[in-house]
This record gives sequence, structure tokens and C-alpha cells, in this order.
Amino acid sequence: MVQAALAAPMFTNRWRWNATRALALLRQSGGRRVPMPIQRMRAEDLLAAVFPAQVACQDNHAGPIEVPDHPLVKETLANCLHEAMDVEGLRALIAAIERAEIGTVAVDTPVPSPMSHEILHANPYAFLDDAPLEERRARAVALRRTDPDLARGVGALDGAAIAAVREQAWPDARDPEELHDALLTLGLLPAGAAAGWTGLAEALIREGRATRACWTVSATGEAGPPGAPLGGEGGTVPCEGFVAAERLRAVRAAIPGARFEPEILPPPPARGEPEVPDRADAIRAVVQGWMEQIGPTTIPTLAARLGLPPRDVQIALVELEGRGAVLRGRFSPGAPEGAVEWCERRLLARIHRLTIGRLRREIEPVSAADFIRFLLRWQHVSPGTHLHGRQGLLQVIAQLQGLELPAPSWERDVLPARVAHYNPADLEALCLSGEVAWARLRRQPIASDRDGEPGFDPGRRAGRRRAPTRSAPLAFVLREDLPSFLDPTPADLASLEGLSPAARDVVGHLAERGASFLADIARATRRLPAQVEGALWELVAQGLVTGDGIAGLRVLLKPEGKRRLPHRRLRMLRGAMLRERLIPLGRWGLLHSVGAGEEPRLKREETEEAMARQLLRRYGVVFRDLLA
Repeated sequence: MVQAALAAPMFTNRWRWNATRALALLRQSGGRRVPMPIQRMRAEDLLAAVFPAQVACQDNHAGPIEVPDHPLVKETLANCLHEAMDVEGLRALIAAIERAEIGTVAVDTPVPSPMSHEILHANPYAFLDDAPLEERRARAVALRRTDPDLARGVGALDGAAIAAVREQAWPDARDPEELHDALLTLGLLPAGAAAGWTGLAEALIREGRATRACWTVSATGEAGPPGAPLGGEGGTVPCEGFVAAERLRAVRAAIPGARFEPEILPPPPARGEPEVPDRADAIRAVVQGWMEQIGPTTIPTLAARLGLPPRDVQIALVELEGRGAVLRGRFSPGAPEGAVEWCERRLLARIHRLTIGRLRREIEPVSAADFIRFLLRWQHVSPGTHLHGRQGLLQVIAQLQGLELPAPSWERDVLPARVAHYNPADLEALCLSGEVAWARLRRQPIASDRDGEPGFDPGRRAGRRRAPTRSAPLAFVLREDLPSFLDPTPADLASLEGLSPAARDVVGHLAERGASFLADIARATRRLPAQVEGALWELVAQGLVTGDGIAGLRVLLKPEGKRRLPHRRLRMLRGAMLRERLIPLGRWGLLHSVGAGEEPRLKREETEEAMARQLLRRYGVVFRDLLA
């Protein structure tokens, strides 16, 4: 472990830290901070002075590195072994394995475990690996699935992508030269796969650059012995193919019983190559050439196409798998359960990229215009999608609940655009029946521009008007869903100090007595009805109070000159001069609990889930830019 730590990048990093802490290196010089590259250079110079073997060329060093008796070196190694690595834990683990208390199981899987993805895709130097970033990216495994439950279908690819890659990879010979190149790659081209190329193959045979191979294969898949008849007697199947002169030795070694017509002399072997190739190497070369051209296949299929024993083909594929040239798995869609397919690595990567491209095209985002058209249909704005009646209005409110919009726009633009022949009385009936509530959901901070000034009395702001304006944001909510949209924390009594005295009195009464009528609030607080009216609108603006009906909100949204009736029309009513107001009949109540001892209504997880479901119900499709 000491020798491994010396070769790891963490030794250099911790050496610099320890040298800086020991003041052997200066972080600042002349009142300025020493640049980090200079600190690294000086740390390396210091290491070369006290530990020259560590910075020496390791290619010229044999055996373990001798660690010098230096306090900084010892401290750095101790940090590497006991802080960055757990040597004591490793010792305990090895001891438990030796005592057979912990068993080890070797598992060969087609894909890395999901637990290893972070290591595979980590940055350089993250896990004691100093490989460059390009090499790490080349070694990284691109995985489309990480759910262990989907491991059985980890290799399923697009059938169209497989067919496209097969068509692209298979040779397209147009003249004898291109066919000769294909024969050099394939090694052996059976006559059945050479359809359409017979004339080109005959031209190569006449030139002495290729020959025709003939051999037999038994019904069990074994190649016939040398000199076996080619007529197919005795349960044998005759096979025929074309071989390039350069591959004649390999094919002759792979199929000892093959006959070649005409007999040609192969070119001399290259330097270092044997005169007679090994049969296993020859079969592996033929199989590898075919795997580079045909895409996913099975052992029986490939053996039947090549006229080779399935056992020899399997051995060759296993050897190629060990070299990383081919991969096994279940790649073709619809392949039988348990079927094992083999595919060349580069072809599989191409199929993988085409599959990913198709999947990305399937989820390619639509244009903004398409989304707007969908949203208009989803929210019943497009012609032919309008809702009708009171139930239709309730459905629209359920879809848009929690959305704060300027108050006039609800009955002027939003609701009439979604409900055919919209009747304002339906909204009033839904509010008075307790099915729908209206309020400013986001509690507004109660503050003043002069807060914090010395000698400022908050009570001097009592006369300021805080009533909501015509553009005040309000929302409609189904009363049964109201707790999900409210702030779960109760309103603190101390936070209400910024309200006017009348508003604080109204809050205290509503917190103690609950929802009340205007006359009851005025009598309990001993304030004029006009003062109570102003206090209620102030609390509405702060998002603290709501009313049973919607008529009062409509009155507020009228122009200032139309809010009050002439006095002469009220002179016949008792108390008309004292009750000059347009607050509607109905009760007023607090939206939030007041008092620090209250428990939150809903858990945070429940509120977040309710908000997510409401967003999906409102927009149909939710994405980040929509919520920004």
C-alpha cells in the first residue's frame, strides 16, 4: 500500500498541503499571495530535495522505492494511508476473508453494476487514476438503463437500427477489386452469400487472385474429413465458397477437408507468420472478419452460414470476447428468452447510437406554437372545447386553482374564455356554498419604508391605505384543497405589528371568535363600520383574510366614482348615513392560523406532491422553463 500510495496523485497533493502547514512553503510573499502554479513548482523542488527517488524516472528504477526517514514524508504517507485510505479497515477485511468469515463471489456481468457508474464516469484523479480525460472517456461505458429491474432488457436495441447497420456494414462490391477487398476481410465467402457476385468472383479466379473452396459438413455441424465425397451422401451437406489467394492458408487450416478448384499458390507468408497457421487462429480470423460485417447473430446461424462446426465458432467467439472485439447479449427485439447473440463492438456502438438517435427524435420538443395550441385545448379556450354551466365553472376553477392573476382579469378574460355563456351568479353561488374560496395566497411581508429608523412609531402608519388595487393578484381555490396552497407555518403575532390598529383588532377578533359578519366585527372591536371595512381590505391585501362571497371583491374593482350610491337613495333607510359602504353580506375569516403554538397543517412532502399534481392538471405538460 505504501508503494501504491507513492504512485498515486494524492501523495503529491498531500505533500504540498503538509509542506504548507509546516511553513516549508510560503503561501504569501511580499504581501501578495503566491500563485498556485508557483506553489506546486516549489513543492516539487522540495520533494526532489528530500525524496529524490519519488520524482525520478520510474522507467529506470527497479524494485520498491525506499522511503527516507523525513518527518514530512512520514506525515504525508500517514495521511494517505489513514485519512485518504482506510488501511486498518483493509487489514480487518483481509483477515476476515482469510478466516472464511467473509466469502468472495466472482460475477461476470455483461454491463457494469449501477453502483460503479460514478467511478466509471468520474473525473481524472478522482479514484487514484491518473489516466488522461480522453482515455477515461474512451473507456467509459455509455449506459441507457440503470434500473436493476431492467437488466434483462439492457441489450434490447431498435430493429430498424440493426437492419440499417447490417446493410451499411455488408460489402457492396461493384467490380473485381472491391470483391477482392471483401474476400480479404471475410476470409471465406460462401456461395449462398455471394449472390450477384458470381461473375466478379469468376473474374478473380481467372486472374489467379481467388479460388473456389468445396467441403462437406455433417448433419451435426462437423466438417467432413479430408477426401470425403462432396455429393452429400451419408448425412453430409456440400458447401462451396470463394477464397482470396491471400487467405488460402488460413482457410485450408480452418477446414482441413476442403478442396480448392483451381489449385493456386498463395503468396509467401509475411515475416514472423508461420507457414501453416494454427487451426484455432485461422477459425478465429474468419469468424472475426464475418462479425465485422453482419451485426448481431447467434452461434448456430453463423456456423450454418460459414459451414463450420458450431463448437469451433463458439470457441472463436469466446476468444474474441476476451479480447474485447465482440460482445454477447440479447440485442434483437423479439429474440427468444435466453437466446445469446453476439455482435462486433464497433457495430454494436453504431446500433446503439442509431437507437439513441431514434429515441431522442421521438421525444424531440415541439415548437412554442404547438405547445400554445395544446394549452388552449387543454384549458378549454379553443373553440369547441368550452365548458358549460356551474359544473363547468367549477371544473375550470379546479384546473386553475392556486394561480394568482390580477383580480379584474378573472371575470373579464379568464373565466368567460373557458365557460360558454359565463354567468357571474354561478361564481357567487359557488363561493357562498363553500365550494370555492378566493384569497391572496402568498402572504405579503408587512413592512414600511421607515422601519428601523430611530424614533419611528409604527402606529403612525395607521392612516395609510393598504387596500388591494384593481391589479391586486388573487386566486380561486377549491375550499377542500385550500390547506395545500397556504403557508403551513402560522402567522406570528409579532409579525402583525406593521398593520394598522384597526387591522390588528380585526385579526384578534377573528382569531378568537372565528369567521364573523361585518356588524359583529364592528360591535366587538368598537370601531366604525368604515374602519372595519378598511381593515378588512388591508388584510385582504396582505393575504390574511378572505370572504364568503365574491360581491365585495367586485365592488372594490369598480371605478372609485361608482363604488358608493348617492346619499339620497339611502335616506329612507335607518342608519344609512352611518353605514355608507358596499361590503356584501357574508362572513369574513382568517386564512392562516395565528399563534406560534399551532402545528403545520400538512407535511412538506404532501404539499409538494399536491403542487406537482396541480401543475400537471393545469398545464398538462410541465417543464422547467414554464415554472421559471
